[in-house]
Amino acid sequence: MYYTQSGDTLAAVAARFGVTVADIGRPTPSPEQGVMAPGQILLIPDRLGATSPADKLIPDSEMVFSANASAFDAAGYVQNAGGFLARYQDFVGNRQKPGAEVVWYAALENSVNPHLLMALLEYKTGWGFNPNAPDSATLKFPMGHVSNRDPRLYHQLAWAANVLSIGYYGWRAGTLTDLTFPDGSTLRLAPNLNAGTVALQYFFARFLSRAE
Repeated sequence: MYYTQSGDTLAAVAARFGVTVADIGRPTPSPEQGVMAPGQILLIPDRLGATSPADKLIPDSEMVFSANASAFDAAGYVQNAGGFLARYQDFVGNRQKPGAEVVWYAALENSVNPHLLMALLEYKTGWGFNPNAPDSATLKFPMGHVSNRDPRLYHQLAWAANVLSIGYYGWRAGTLTDLTFPDGSTLRLAPNLNAGTVALQYFFARFLSRAE
């Protein structure tokens, strides 16, 4: 039994579970096309083998730039944390901006929650709470995405936001059903996950092994 989530369509759900739309039982009427109402029960054959963890990590509203995201005080958070980010500056739009504004701008421009970008930056660099200056490689590529097209903080965060969005919207559309790890191995995504969790799993699979 699967309970539909916000944004689900029959085609997307069928793709995630590896079945056809005709295989899905619908005890209550639902549209063949378009978005279904959340909370509707679907009966789906269990045909998948091993999948990614099925734990839901964050709600979708914590991935996108939602109303709650706009209330996040990035500048106050960074100042109170007292790490390297509090004194970091970067050029964005031909203007030099402090680190907190760089994170906020990257979140706003790419429609990703600034709190999530801040958390991922902390995971990758420790810049929020660690006051020590990073080495030159981390300073140039703080999110670990080594590309001369994407140096420094803003472009690295924009890259991270793009990866998150590929996972989020790919899951919503039913076009993304597997994780691919750095060694080329793949793993089917658990079919009952929400888009926000898939965005995180997809992001971490870009640089972590399956075991990690």
